Amino acid sequence: MIVHEASKIKNIKGYLGGYFQGHQYFEINWLSSEVFYSREGEYRLDLVKILNKNQINKLNEDLKKVNILTWKRKYIDQYILDGTQWSLTIDVNGRKREKIGSNMYPKEWKLYCKIISNLLRKDFR
Repeated sequence: MIVHEASKIKNIKGYLGGYFQGHQYFEINWLSSEVFYSREGEYRLDLVKILNKNQINKLNEDLKKVNILTWKRKYIDQYILDGTQWSLTIDVNGRKREKIGSNMYPKEWKLYCKIISNLLRKDFR
């Protein structure tokens, strides 16, 4: 049996923001089942949820749908200076994978934002 790589994710840290919309940070820790969120900064994250096993399984399935691990490393629109920037740091069995963007997104971006919004119970886009 082949185990899908998304099921090996241990932690995700995400950022989304821009000058006019503010900044949002989140962290999902699979080992502790904790979800953290902040609009103030990545070092001021508040615990917003502890996931049960079913929620963790659903999150894994959702992340498979958006192919988060196969996203390119950079999505940069070099012609727009202001706007929205985003980043993800994904820990897969101790190996960090960085994904960043500035005014450009992977094709699954809207579904990804919906998944994170539903998880956080906050508007994330």
